[in-house]
Amino acid sequence: MHAAQCHQALGDPAQGLGAVVKLLQELGAVKGGAASALHGADPALAQGDRELRQEALAALVDLYADVGAPHQASAFFERFVEPEQAAELVSRLADLHLERGQSKAALSLLDALAKSSSNPLDLLEIRIRLQRASTLVGDGGASLSRMEAACATLKRADLASGVDRQRLDKLRGELELEVFAQSSALYAESHGPESIDRVVRMLALHLDAFPESDRRSQVAFTLAQALERLGRQREALPLYLDVIELDPSGEQGALSRARVEALSKH
Repeated sequence: MHAAQCHQALGDPAQGLGAVVKLLQELGAVKGGAASALHGADPALAQGDRELRQEALAALVDLYADVGAPHQASAFFERFVEPEQAAELVSRLADLHLERGQSKAALSLLDALAKSSSNPLDLLEIRIRLQRASTLVGDGGASLSRMEAACATLKRADLASGVDRQRLDKLRGELELEVFAQSSALYAESHGPESIDRVVRMLALHLDAFPESDRRSQVAFTLAQALERLGRQREALPLYLDVIELDPSGEQGALSRARVEALSKH
């Protein structure tokens, strides 16, 4: 491990990565609790090998981030580490890439995690992280697709049996906030039909995925306004009526009544 740390300190993470990989190969496979190739017959030394193996795996996260090889990292952890720990290491590496502003590398790792995840709540959490990371990349189309995937995963988790409902509700709140914040920000910045249409899809997704949301009247009002900007007044009218019902004495209710009157004259 000292050699790997020296290579990393000297600005040669690739050499450090090679040293740690070689060490792990000498220690033997991690999966299945296989005995150490170096000290398998001696329990005390084998325990030391297991501790060294864990230290080496932790060092790999930093080294793979320095080298910038997310696919190689994901493949290595999948091959040598038990699935639960492999997912933890890949997740940690994705977070490290995000901290360094390397959003595309993080997306690659999170996509791999999503494909291998079978737990509905773990998958939902990964989907939320994917949506956040794609927002940082600035790809509006991909961000919307990942938002739709996250909301679809939420629906499946709602129908699943035996899930931790407290964790599910926490993730639901996080996802709703993400959808609301991104759609609001995009609406404030939107000008052309393409960006407004994307806002419409996000807001409609919010209404569908979070029917009990406290923000429902605000979302419906913004969606109605966005539809009007696209010339889709007939679709906007029932949304204004919904806002009047949800917020009869509030500002948005009053504005919606004014819009209903105006639209009814046409």
